[in-house]
Amino acid sequence: MSLVNLVLYHLVSGAGWFSCGMYFVCVAILDGVLDERDIPRYSTRMLNNQSVVKEYSGKDAGTADFQRVVEKDAPGNWSYFFNAWIYDSAIPTLRWSQKIEPNSTGGARLTVTVKRSGVRDDFIVLAPVQVEFDGNRTGTFFIPIRKNEETVTQELPAVPRKVVFAPDHSLLANIKRE
Repeated sequence: MSLVNLVLYHLVSGAGWFSCGMYFVCVAILDGVLDERDIPRYSTRMLNNQSVVKEYSGKDAGTADFQRVVEKDAPGNWSYFFNAWIYDSAIPTLRWSQKIEPNSTGGARLTVTVKRSGVRDDFIVLAPVQVEFDGNRTGTFFIPIRKNEETVTQELPAVPRKVVFAPDHSLLANIKRE
């Protein structure tokens, strides 16, 4: 089953397109094709997108056809995404570590370092980090991983109870905590 036929199946069954589409939107933001302010507009378009179904339903569509639809709906050059995630079979290994430094105001500074291996140098991944606080409060931020080692520091309103890298198996990657 080609990628497009798989996506068509998910579209017709009502599942999958939003997550897939939102990932495309996030990657577009990373690459500078979209601005973060475009997320609401493009997430609605991805959720309601029926152009793939209309254009290819009942036809033999290929991955290049799906790429054309993505590039039409989220303008830009998506070849790097398709080369990294669709045509290449490499799965990244992401080793991560964290450092939490409480501050005098009751907040904290969280530093997360991610080391990437097993993929080409131009491979890009957007990694979610979920921060859990007391009182069932959570927050999520994303780390754009463009190099073999990335370090991000995030100021937090409170000292976190737990930090989860790629929560709920949200990344196709071998993830290891250092």
